Amino acid sequence: MKWLYFISGLLGTAMIAIGTLLFSLKRRKRSEHEFGAATAGIYRCVEAFNVASLAGVALASIVYLHGNRLLPLEMSDRSAWEIRIFLLTCAASV
Repeated sequence: MKWLYFISGLLGTAMIAIGTLLFSLKRRKRSEHEFGAATAGIYRCVEAFNVASLAGVALASIVYLHGNRLLPLEMSDRSAWEIRIFLLTCAASV
């Protein structure tokens, strides 16, 4: 059952990644001179940010699960620290 959840999570992430990639490629073809000479660089940054944010969410989810196990149960703001761990990992990956 754990492997089924893992594979389902990977498939969901791949679906989102492919969707953002196809959207940015379609948009790039439709408006090739939208930003003048800087169009190629801007779209390259957008695609890099898409990849970094998707990889960051996957990495942050893994770190969140490990942080959940490693934080002591008697910690006063345990749930707040779990959220901080997730958000800091996501921000660090971007």
